[in-house]
Amino acid sequence: MVGADWDAAADSHFRYLSGLLLGIGLAFWSCIPRLPDQTARFRLLTAIVVLGGAGRLLGLALLGSPGGPMAAALVMELLVTPLLCLWQMRIARLHGARSGARLPG
Repeated sequence: MVGADWDAAADSHFRYLSGLLLGIGLAFWSCIPRLPDQTARFRLLTAIVVLGGAGRLLGLALLGSPGGPMAAALVMELLVTPLLCLWQMRIARLHGARSGARLPG
């Protein structure tokens, strides 16, 4: 693919992936109202983000650094998101202890 074909394909791919990221962000946002009850969803979303970060890390290892914004995204994907997942799990545990409910696992 060259010229306009490449530009249209790259633009389409970029917009598709941006839509996926927006969907993942909205799914995380939807957890907020009942955060203690959303452990499974939060873990799934975290796994998706970490998997994407692993792909980005592989690209960094193979091709070098694409720049500051991508490095910041990598930190968010491989460090901040898992830490948020641990925080959510702690909230779920504390909420279960306060309500007298016993959480599986």
